[in-house]
Amino acid sequence: RTEDLCAHFSLSKSYLEARAALDYRLVKGKNSCISYSEIEQPAGGEPLYPQALLDDYVHYLHDWDTPRIAKVLDDIIRHIHSCHLPLQQVKCICVEISSAFLREASNFGIKFPWRVGRCFDVFSIAEYDSIIELTQNIQAFSSNIQSYITKQKEMRNQKLIQQCNILMEQNVSNPQFSLSQLSELTGVTSQTLRRKFKDSTGETLSNHLKDLRINRAKKLLLNTDIDLESICIQCGFFNLSSFIRLFKEET
Repeated sequence: RTEDLCAHFSLSKSYLEARAALDYRLVKGKNSCISYSEIEQPAGGEPLYPQALLDDYVHYLHDWDTPRIAKVLDDIIRHIHSCHLPLQQVKCICVEISSAFLREASNFGIKFPWRVGRCFDVFSIAEYDSIIELTQNIQAFSSNIQSYITKQKEMRNQKLIQQCNILMEQNVSNPQFSLSQLSELTGVTSQTLRRKFKDSTGETLSNHLKDLRINRAKKLLLNTDIDLESICIQCGFFNLSSFIRLFKEET
């Protein structure tokens, strides 16, 4: 009995289970993988394999939803303990958990710079002494990856906002410059562009372009002797009357 061996040799149960699992290599060969369908089921009915929970786990991995990943892994462990799943099934679950994580990490196409170090050494999840340690490692790596993804998104958004500002400043004098043109130049849909710009700056694209034109008009009025009609043209307005009306409203 495993319990007797643990007491006699003062070894942890997880160690003895891990050693017993290695016996499969004698049947299938080195570096082989035992699928759940190949395992002979114990007499008295098949224990409930947590396939639905594992499917949820893969779904949450796809979105890198760290809180839900952590929760479903805890649910899987509780299921294993409450249903007293045999070692063979637990081993299959470990394989599914680790392989799904590595597959999604690879499919996501994240290019980690060397300086981030071991915090993204996801292949080390293959080294674990128990399923609890395995799930803890995956939760930690998921958090690291999610933080990295978030920072990368923030950097891309900052570059996008800077690009928008530069393009609008370059087209202040162009009365036909529109959001659709800005969308084409940045390669981002108009709806996404509006949302990201508003989230980042707190103002809309149209208001920002209007402010740029009004501010240029102010500078030209203060620092040059250019007539109003020329200022109107240089600030991207179609006609003088609309320019004067808007200028009065904004100043």
